[in-house]
Amino acid sequence: MAAGVVTGWLDLAFVNSGGALLSGFNSHWVAVCTDVATADNSGSVVTNPYSITRTSQNWIQLNGLGTTVQFRLQYPVGATVTTSPVIQCFGRDVAGGTASNSRADRLVDPSLAHALTLLVDPSNDVDDGTYKCTQPVEVDANGNIEVIAAVMIALAGTGLSGAQILARVR
Repeated sequence: MAAGVVTGWLDLAFVNSGGALLSGFNSHWVAVCTDVATADNSGSVVTNPYSITRTSQNWIQLNGLGTTVQFRLQYPVGATVTTSPVIQCFGRDVAGGTASNSRADRLVDPSLAHALTLLVDPSNDVDDGTYKCTQPVEVDANGNIEVIAAVMIALAGTGLSGAQILARVR
């Protein structure tokens, strides 16, 4: 079964301001990977995002809105993390595309890094009483229609049930 596509992450707002139609959106944090404890390429560098077929990992559809995507790890309060996950982000230029009809891009952060650590810092991570969330990392979507975060190095530790990677479009 192929990886799915996450949609429904935004609310559109249109305002008529002196004859101009201004539009904006609010992107919600959505789960794009619910199995962060499994690496997509056995802990090695991921070079083919089309080989990711697990149902717990999804592409996020940008719908032509936003130019960057943020990712963060959500993990349970009280969890003990021994290894923070490392992700690699990829984009594709065709919605629901495959290797035969779509071009994949390596996406990078502002310092041009492709392997990005979702660094767990229990004493400083945002805490809602149930989950904590790491500081987001952000990649340029590079004009792609859909984006995925591949897990290069898996999350490890104890008490991690419910840990997931969240994303939002900016």
